[in-house]
Amino acid sequence: MFIFDDAKHIGIINFKIEVQNIQGMKEIRILGLRVNDRIKEAGRTQSVLSAYAESINTRLGFHEVSEDVCSRTGFIILELRGDPKTWDKLEIELDRIGGLDVKNMSFGMD
Repeated sequence: MFIFDDAKHIGIINFKIEVQNIQGMKEIRILGLRVNDRIKEAGRTQSVLSAYAESINTRLGFHEVSEDVCSRTGFIILELRGDPKTWDKLEIELDRIGGLDVKNMSFGMD
């Protein structure tokens, strides 16, 4: 659980995966994306993410350097759902975007 309280963000975000929602799944996969130039790569990145929207359970993005300045570099964290073969296709398409660094974490549910 992440708790933050400042002038811009007040609230609680609970990143808990409910076991009953993942029955039958053998894997949880998280993708981490570093968007090296948000202004240049945002359109292609959003297009790919929209095409795979049914496979994205949770999406978290951040890019603020401070309250007054936004960085050109951004980060996106995705929790995926559904078919692992589709996750692989998503990761390949994101990797093809030149300005992205894509990393993944996989957790077995055995």
